[in-house]
Amino acid sequence: MIRSARQILGLLLALTSTLAACQNDFDKPNLVIEPTLLGAHVEVIGDSSRATPKPGESVHVQLALVGRPGSYKVDDVSTMMVVCKYPNRFTGIPVCQEFLDFAALSPDELKAMFGDLYVVDPSQLRLPCEGNISASALGVTLNCIAGAPELDMPISADTSGDLLLRGVVCTSGQAVFDPTLPELFGCDGAGEDAALAFHSRLTVTTQDAAENNNPDPGAVTLTIDGRAFDSLPDPRVRSHKCAEDPGNLILLDPYDHRVGFEVPRMAREKVPSGGRETWEFAVYTTTGEVLNRFAFISDQDTSKLGDPTLKTVTWDGTGLVSYGESRVVDFWITVRDQRGGFTILPRSVCVDLPDPIR
Repeated sequence: MIRSARQILGLLLALTSTLAACQNDFDKPNLVIEPTLLGAHVEVIGDSSRATPKPGESVHVQLALVGRPGSYKVDDVSTMMVVCKYPNRFTGIPVCQEFLDFAALSPDELKAMFGDLYVVDPSQLRLPCEGNISASALGVTLNCIAGAPELDMPISADTSGDLLLRGVVCTSGQAVFDPTLPELFGCDGAGEDAALAFHSRLTVTTQDAAENNNPDPGAVTLTIDGRAFDSLPDPRVRSHKCAEDPGNLILLDPYDHRVGFEVPRMAREKVPSGGRETWEFAVYTTTGEVLNRFAFISDQDTSKLGDPTLKTVTWDGTGLVSYGESRVVDFWITVRDQRGGFTILPRSVCVDLPDPIR
């Protein structure tokens, strides 16, 4: 448990030289085998369409955790997340600017600032995540989150520049900060696959012209083989084989299918430098293979392909089912712009291969 700001000061010292060991989690293979983080969705509280807060506002941050049905339970999830200044310059994985500033101080300066904390044993700074807790010191906040990896977060009125969100989501066990670990964050009582490290940039703006909205899912026409790929029931709730009771599920054979994204040019926001945002689409699935890693829609595409612009990726389920079998396949389509906006669109289909004609 985080007991005091004094403990946070000691945590800062431990983080100064080691936090860069964490890895980026949002660049994952398209096949979702184990629970996976796909991105961070940010909404300004009071204006849910906006992804970029101003100083003094608050945001709701939701880490997009997805997985096969039954692969994790929300009640078992815990998260530890550091919120700090995004670094002015860095190589590789971004490190909190506060930590870089501390690292530039001499031992004498650090000792003068922190006293006996400067020589504290790092093992004494180990912090397990026990309930929903938030503590801050010197502009750095450490959050513990029990359950779904999301929280409401105030942006300080004196914030200048973007923020770095960094930490770990544990799908089992207990999230813990441990400066003796190379990654600093871990999951007590769980296997290695349970620890999902992440970092994300939260853009904070002081100018109305630089505000950015999340991509509008209502502006995206999703198709599969030219048919509407509509919003579907919660894929975790199933009581029958999908071929026997498909409900609203689209029925497919397991062979090559084109997932299409059609976006009107006007749906993409204008950017201060001119033109409109580029949107990036990625398709993640529980089974089969996505043959195109990403699809982009830009102003150049609009001029070449027309308005609205249609891009597609191919999903192939060859080998997924045998004759006479059926299976529900879950998809998550992510939409990112280039200024921090992020939206995720869940879909499901019923893949069926009838018995051969004899």
